[in-house]
Amino acid sequence: MLGALSEDALPSVHTLIVGGDVAAPGALARWARSRRVFNAYGPSESTVCVTIEPCTITTVNPPLGRPLGGILIYLLDPWGNPVPPGIPGEIHLGGVGLARGYHRRPALTAESFVPDHLSGIPGARLYRTGDIGRHLPDGRIVYVNRIRGHAKLRGNRINLNGVEQLLRAYPTVRETLAMISVVEERQTLVAYVLTESEFEPTELRAYMAEHVAAFEVPGIIVPLPAWPLTPAGKIDRKALPDPSDSCQQAPHHKSELTPAEAVLLPIWSQLLGRVDLDVHDDYFALGGDSITALHIASRAREQGLGVEPRMVLQQRTIYSLATSAPLLSLGEQEPEHAEVALAPIQHWYFEQELPAIAHWNLSVCLKLQSALEPELLQRALDTLVEIHPALRLRFERAERGWRQSYWSAKPVPLKVLSTGPVEAAAIEAGLHASFDLSEGPLLCAVYRPHGVVGGPELQLIAHHLVVDTWSLRVLVDDFASAYTSLRDRAEIKLLREVESYRRWTERLTSLAADFVPELAYWRAVLATVSEPERLPRKGLVGERRMLVAELDADTSAFLVGEAHQAYRSRGQELLLSALAMAWQHWCGNAQLVVDMETHGREGLPGSEMDLSRSVGWFTALFPVRIEATDDWPKLIDVVKRSLRDIPNGGLGYGVLRYLHAATELRELVAPAISFNYLGRVEAPAVPALGMQLSERETGPTQAKEQPLPHTLGITLLIFAGRLRLSLVYADPAADAAMQELLDHYFAALHALAEHCRGAERGGYQSSDFSGVHLNEAELNALLGDLTEDDE
Repeated sequence: MLGALSEDALPSVHTLIVGGDVAAPGALARWARSRRVFNAYGPSESTVCVTIEPCTITTVNPPLGRPLGGILIYLLDPWGNPVPPGIPGEIHLGGVGLARGYHRRPALTAESFVPDHLSGIPGARLYRTGDIGRHLPDGRIVYVNRIRGHAKLRGNRINLNGVEQLLRAYPTVRETLAMISVVEERQTLVAYVLTESEFEPTELRAYMAEHVAAFEVPGIIVPLPAWPLTPAGKIDRKALPDPSDSCQQAPHHKSELTPAEAVLLPIWSQLLGRVDLDVHDDYFALGGDSITALHIASRAREQGLGVEPRMVLQQRTIYSLATSAPLLSLGEQEPEHAEVALAPIQHWYFEQELPAIAHWNLSVCLKLQSALEPELLQRALDTLVEIHPALRLRFERAERGWRQSYWSAKPVPLKVLSTGPVEAAAIEAGLHASFDLSEGPLLCAVYRPHGVVGGPELQLIAHHLVVDTWSLRVLVDDFASAYTSLRDRAEIKLLREVESYRRWTERLTSLAADFVPELAYWRAVLATVSEPERLPRKGLVGERRMLVAELDADTSAFLVGEAHQAYRSRGQELLLSALAMAWQHWCGNAQLVVDMETHGREGLPGSEMDLSRSVGWFTALFPVRIEATDDWPKLIDVVKRSLRDIPNGGLGYGVLRYLHAATELRELVAPAISFNYLGRVEAPAVPALGMQLSERETGPTQAKEQPLPHTLGITLLIFAGRLRLSLVYADPAADAAMQELLDHYFAALHALAEHCRGAERGGYQSSDFSGVHLNEAELNALLGDLTEDDE
């Protein structure tokens, strides 16, 4: 990385400690002209730094230096004897910084961690680094190279001997040779194998995937009838076949993909923004979240593959997902007229007794590269109502509250506006206030051949009672597909919803009693909620104020992707950890209680309902309590535990409060703060229409006289590759306090990213084990017992 930067790139940095790989000759000397520079060495199995060497402007090839206090270093020959100065030997590490071993890898632990026969300390061990070094006359160590059998691939340390040993355990494999090769400009783990009979490489890879980490699964397996040998009888590596010419290509090569992998790989690549995916890459490490999982499931179902969002989150790799995804089966056709039970979030909506109950909408504005034909546009919009029955919902107030039901479909109101921007804006505002809950329809559209930025624009507006943010994405995708088919005079091929909103609310209502055991949990979460005095007063939509901040693209990508590897976190766990830290610094209160919003489409208990293409208001709103701390690892563990302990994804809170009539929950004070992570908010990829999401305001989605549901709303999303955080409130007197909170949150996100970059990856926390609650001491003792058994 330093080689790609100029010496002026880091003006505020006065000391550089460089490690992770061998520095290019003279690279550290160049940086030593203007600051202090140290060359450091330390494998993950010991500590981040076991030796260190100061560098000057004359240091061309820096040594590794001398060991730090408490670290033992030996250079040994193949028989375990110390080598004399100047003679290369394998670097062995010992002392207090040594790891206990590899979790659940007893064979690899026994091979890499050996008894220390030199220190005289009973029970002491040494770690075989696989690195070759030699002593200088003054005792410092110089790195020479790696010994055969150890390698690194994309930052992961691989024991090639261990890979070969496991391959040889496969029934038809006799001999193996594993190596890192560059194939099509990509480093790949390649395995050459001699077999007793024909075999299928995909089956051998599946066998490896069950026993080792994803990065240790060979990307390319090349079968050979015999080894090419040198005159001395050794394997002639130069004569081995080029792996790129082999017909047994890696799973990320199209020639070797299974049909399901061929469907999933481009979907993952597009939605996660990665062009070099392997079918064994981890979903969360790629930046995946629950919202993107919905996208993946929806796109896969369009191509006939029965993927559910929970499967993406559980399987975590394309390979595992492809082996478990069935072929698609469609749901039943919905009736034209039928009563539909209210969902918990709809009960919550009506409970507020809003003064303008018909004016709370969601909308999306799309910029288009080319003009649309109004006739085809109308037909495509009407197709949406045929495919998604929730768009036919109507509402009426009854003696015991509100009711909803299906009614016959009506054409979607479409306004084509060729007027000036002021008049067009007034018409849009009128449409937002025009919905009639009892008459419908509750979806309309505005098409402007010449939009605000000059090009054509299409705006879809729907009442919140019949859609949520995910529903809008589904509708945009389906509209684009339908319009493109009509324009090209092709058959419209839109899949019906697998599960309708009606069947989901009926199922939810029927299961209400099953959620009763959760009552004690929710009572504890809401017990004694105290809000700080610095919070704004609650206000109206017309008084709403918003503060926004954006992280840079690199920090954004890291926080929602690679950073999860540090503590095995996922989804919004790190974002909520940063909020808890910021909250504590802002108000001095370690206790944070928020109303969390999620898409609510996680599977019901004991149900396999797939809602990835369903339209309706599925949102789950439930309280979350976090006890903050100033220690990042402990705080992340607390947040992970707090979120992972939530029963049934939080769905039960609304069910108990509204469908089971648990009045005791209604009597408890609800949080004044909401937290909502929307994931990636990007325009659907439809090259034929060239659609892009517009950021312009799309009219007054709520009436000005509506009260805001929360005192403070905190929303995060990824747009154009950047993490955007916003605070919404309605109290001008709180401007300074809210700006301070936003600044604390922004700083906490950066601090968390920096912490995760330096944290040792892959360690376990108590929150990583479901069904048990362990404190840090108990967890360390348990893991210690496991690794001691390995020895």
